[in-house]
Amino acid sequence: MATSRREFLLGTAAAGATLMLDGLEARAAAQAPAQMTQVASIYRHKVGDMLVTSFMDGYLRRPLTVLPDGNTDEGKRLLAEHFMDTAQFQFPVNCHAVAAGGRLMLVDTGGRNVLGPTAGRFHGLLRAAGYDPAQVGTVLLTHMHPDHVSGLVSPEGKALFPNAELVVHENEWKHWHSDENMNKAPEAAQGAFKLAREGGAPYKGRLRLISKDGEVAPGITAVACPGHTAGHTAFLVSSGSARLLIWGDIVNIQPLQFLRPHWPATFDLDKPLSVQSRTRIFDMASQERLTIAGTHLGFPGIGNVVKRGNEYDFHPVRWQDL
Repeated sequence: MATSRREFLLGTAAAGATLMLDGLEARAAAQAPAQMTQVASIYRHKVGDMLVTSFMDGYLRRPLTVLPDGNTDEGKRLLAEHFMDTAQFQFPVNCHAVAAGGRLMLVDTGGRNVLGPTAGRFHGLLRAAGYDPAQVGTVLLTHMHPDHVSGLVSPEGKALFPNAELVVHENEWKHWHSDENMNKAPEAAQGAFKLAREGGAPYKGRLRLISKDGEVAPGITAVACPGHTAGHTAFLVSSGSARLLIWGDIVNIQPLQFLRPHWPATFDLDKPLSVQSRTRIFDMASQERLTIAGTHLGFPGIGNVVKRGNEYDFHPVRWQDL
């Protein structure tokens, strides 16, 4: 059927209007504010037959007063050499899940919402990775600082892992539950005692305190490395010849404590002991070519340590699919 001139003109006008609207919508979309949250926050790493998933709970910012007295100028110089902010320090916060033999275990639980808006993403990421908190059978705590223990409980104080056993070194538990220690602490630090107690409270009926190195779950061995806190503990994940040492806060200030391993952080409980533990773990990782995972290393926080004279290099893993 022939198309009239009027129909043709009407059709052309409609098509032009559609194209114009499409163009306007495209420009509006381009001008709309982008979602600024980064999404690369889940990374899976095979350790033999075991699967370790790293999660970036977020990050914290602190002034350079975290450096020991007398080292601020050198610290700023080293940070500048590594293209990092010299006015404040940014701490990544990583947590880890270990799946093996039908069991799901966690190493640390992040800071929930108690440490500001840039942290507390762990629970959402855990679900995004396909894990249900009710599946978690064991939570291993490297220590009980707020960025490790706060994710154990809801704001109302309820256990967020209702079926999990809580495993922590007995010296760690005793320290944070000592009224004497809390009363001796500076007022600014007493909130950490409160958060540690709140985090552990709903798990007291499912609490296992450990006192020495050894297997704490199938394929996972506790390695004491005190100093940062009283019972700071690393966990060695082993399957066949493959191993991964989840070392908690052996390093708080990357890259400074690799370059200056004798530098403690101001919030280390026992500074000489923290340095001793750090160099011992560094040497162990370097000599045994052991892969490590750290809470405060750039995500996913997994890599290898190499000794270079009095300094150490950290070589992060290359991002890859399984």
